[in-house]
Amino acid sequence: MSRAWWFRISIVALVLVWAVYVLTPTFLAESAQDRLSAQADAAQSAADRKLIEEDDRLPEAEHLPSFLLNPILNDLKNCRAACKGYSENPSEYDWVKNYHVNQGKSAQARCARKELSANLLDECAIESLRSCTKTCAEDVTGGHSESECADACLAINNEQPDAPDWAAAYYQTVVNSSYTKCVAERSKPFLEGDKCTGQLVSACVDQCRESGEEELSIWSSFVIGAYPKSKLSLGLDLQGGIDMDLEVEIEEAVRSSVQRDIATVRQTAEAEGLMLGEMRRAPGESILMIEPGEGVQLSSIRSFMTKNFNEYTYNQTLEEFGKTYFTFGLSEEQAKYISERAIEQALETLRSRIDETGVKEPSIVLKGGNRINIQLPGIEDVEQAVSAIGTSAVLDFMMVDEDTMKNPRDIERALFDAEKELSPEEYLDDGVLSDHLVRNGSIPATSRLMWEYKSTEQGKERTEYMVVVDQVELTGDDINDALVSMNQYNEPYVALEFKPRGAVLFADLTAEHVGKRFAIVLDKEVRSAPVIREKISGGRASIEMGVTDYQMAMQEASVLSLVLRTGALPAPVSIGKVRTVGSSLGEDAINAGKEATFVGFGLVLVLMVLLYKKTGLVSVVALLANIVLVFALLSTAGATLTLPGIAGIALTIGMAVDCNIIIYERIIEELRTGTNARAAVETGFDKALLAVVDANITTFIAGVVLYTYGTGPIKGFAVTLMIGIVTTLFTGVFLSRTLMGLLTRKANARLSI
Repeated sequence: MSRAWWFRISIVALVLVWAVYVLTPTFLAESAQDRLSAQADAAQSAADRKLIEEDDRLPEAEHLPSFLLNPILNDLKNCRAACKGYSENPSEYDWVKNYHVNQGKSAQARCARKELSANLLDECAIESLRSCTKTCAEDVTGGHSESECADACLAINNEQPDAPDWAAAYYQTVVNSSYTKCVAERSKPFLEGDKCTGQLVSACVDQCRESGEEELSIWSSFVIGAYPKSKLSLGLDLQGGIDMDLEVEIEEAVRSSVQRDIATVRQTAEAEGLMLGEMRRAPGESILMIEPGEGVQLSSIRSFMTKNFNEYTYNQTLEEFGKTYFTFGLSEEQAKYISERAIEQALETLRSRIDETGVKEPSIVLKGGNRINIQLPGIEDVEQAVSAIGTSAVLDFMMVDEDTMKNPRDIERALFDAEKELSPEEYLDDGVLSDHLVRNGSIPATSRLMWEYKSTEQGKERTEYMVVVDQVELTGDDINDALVSMNQYNEPYVALEFKPRGAVLFADLTAEHVGKRFAIVLDKEVRSAPVIREKISGGRASIEMGVTDYQMAMQEASVLSLVLRTGALPAPVSIGKVRTVGSSLGEDAINAGKEATFVGFGLVLVLMVLLYKKTGLVSVVALLANIVLVFALLSTAGATLTLPGIAGIALTIGMAVDCNIIIYERIIEELRTGTNARAAVETGFDKALLAVVDANITTFIAGVVLYTYGTGPIKGFAVTLMIGIVTTLFTGVFLSRTLMGLLTRKANARLSI
């Protein structure tokens, strides 16, 4: 055999080994039935009140199949399980003792201390000062009265420069130990709480992992790194699922931006000494309305806005309710920028939400303008998908307008009149109704009317109105975490934890408005309006579901916590078309595609053997390799196989055989001239190469055109067609030539063709 033949056989072997390697994840992927069985087991465990722990080790190994991943996890230490189980089984998890006692207990104690309110800490400080005074007064060697001791201990505590030195000894020996003991006693109830226990476990786990306890073996690291990450996934038409179109309401994003700017404009004006009166956004428009302060001219306000907020331009002067307003509108460039950012943020937020749901291979594509297409393979619950994805989750904390709420009869009379004056659609639109009440003077221009709703089987119903100050004090951006919890009545609610900045703002807000109500508003609906009893410095709040049905409340709480964790959408989204593809329909499509491919392959095999005898088997082998390579390239690209893609593969089979037929006919012509078999094969392949390449290139160009100008299914067909052309050239020219060279390796070889 020549060197050229050995070179070709080496290339063919490497390519086929590579193809099998990249297709391994596809061949070994868990079936949909296996995933459903696992979900059913988890649901049964949840129903039996068993705790399902998600193993968060080795996120980089999620692509491994279970038969490879499980042995690696079994051989790997589990810091989280050990840190959680140490308290009950210290002997079994003795290897995390240092992490649990040192880092974990310290974090738990810090957490419990943070849970103490300012009042409790003050009580401990007072008790420790009393201990200092008592110890000082009881010391007969000092000879100081109780009054002198109290003044001296207080002076040292306040770091007064004239504090007497003789009291320092009492303070240092008594106060610190007494205060520490008091804080420890008062924080005991919080130590065993879920939050502080979680802090203990987290600190223990972090230190355990930083110390390398979960370090992988060399073999495990090799398996994780070497196993291919990409695999061929099935499209919506084959797997079943949900296909929905969303439309981002970018006008609302622009209006919300103007609303947020009001507080910034006022703060900047106050800093520069510019007196401004009422400031609000024009109802339903992205226009800022500014009432000038006494003696302030239009020129001063225009100069101020140009200097500090040049994205706004002056529109006109309006007279409303006996007041003068200067109106400013956003420039087109700024409005366009806000709209584009809103769409980008919506895409990212939707991706985060879908990732949290655990959906495999979702598709989230911007279709142009403000429209987004989402495909969720394997999901059939349309209602839950829409609620989890389409909920805006715009969370606002706003103060209740207590002055207006003191006159409920006036508001109810205004609502009664509004129901007559407005159409039913307008009356049921909260925004239109609120603007109407502002226009007729029923509520102040700086306030808005909002409603509490309750969920029923027929939908949502208004239950109670609430007039709130039209100024957002805190938003969902200030939320750090949101979890589903249960109250003392075993009712689910969402527990919120603020970020550091949000916690400070929340503490200041509650300190300033003690005795007043603040409304928790989600997507323009009042969820609750609790009374502020005292300053809340823990950085936590809660949202009640307001639903009596337990299952409905739990589902609503789960969806709400998910969307709050992943962030609010920058603007509301409206659900357009929602299409569902049943899994049975997808299975039928797969079976039909398989049947068509196998039938086509079988007919080609019979035809090639009848026409070209044993040599026809070479084309069959090349055809099999061709199909394997097509799937390998699709898998490498992480592509999604759709029904049109299967059609493209079926077409590839016919085109691949066409390539072999051209070459075989050329070889037959050479044999008829008396050329020996080896020379006929070499000449046949050389002379047929140009015709084969030319035919495939023209088809490839057609595929490029289809991909460029086509959409959806057409693109899927074009991709498999172009990949099939590339693999056809390799198998038809390179692989077939190598196999034919093997058949004609002897000088007197004869071809059965």
